[in-house]
Amino acid sequence: EQIDRFADDNVDLLIVAPGQVTISPAIDRAYEKGIPVIIFDRRTRSDKYTAYIGADNKEIGTSMGEHLASVLPEGSNILELCGLSTSSPAIERQQGFDSVVALRPTISIVQKLHADWTEQGAYRVVDSLLSHSHAPFNCVFAHNDRMAMGARKACAKHGLDVDKISFCGIDGMPQKGGGMQLVANGQLLASFIYPTRGDEVMR
Repeated sequence: EQIDRFADDNVDLLIVAPGQVTISPAIDRAYEKGIPVIIFDRRTRSDKYTAYIGADNKEIGTSMGEHLASVLPEGSNILELCGLSTSSPAIERQQGFDSVVALRPTISIVQKLHADWTEQGAYRVVDSLLSHSHAPFNCVFAHNDRMAMGARKACAKHGLDVDKISFCGIDGMPQKGGGMQLVANGQLLASFIYPTRGDEVMR
């Protein structure tokens, strides 16, 4: 509704980070009206945009898969905690990560869950998983650092030794409580710095 309203107002430029690919038709309509469109941070289902500015999420997933394959002990079982199934970062990170794991016999994905990018959402889905019989895992790869921490808290609640489980995320934010600090203090094994660079978009 907001994008359609901007298009009706004939804005000079539309910059949009599509939270979910389901809003692609509205972005297409704006582009078809001749409004320049910059897609930022996340992708749509079509190529109807003037420019895309953002990180390569498939490459991020691939890099995390290669890193875990190199540092985890042989026979490691991974719980993959994905973002919203309708958001392009989750789709692309999963594609990249899964493509690497499929070729590495030393590690495997034993469970795949979807949460809503939040710590609380991740806590809920992992808490639910651990409340029933499940495949054992010694690594959690979450599609962002917040979800990795939610998973860690759910594991602690169920009495798992969180120091024997490798928790990994994406974002690597430098502020207090961000991924860099979480890696430095040992709560996360690894994070991937995600350069959104909204300042560059405005320039």
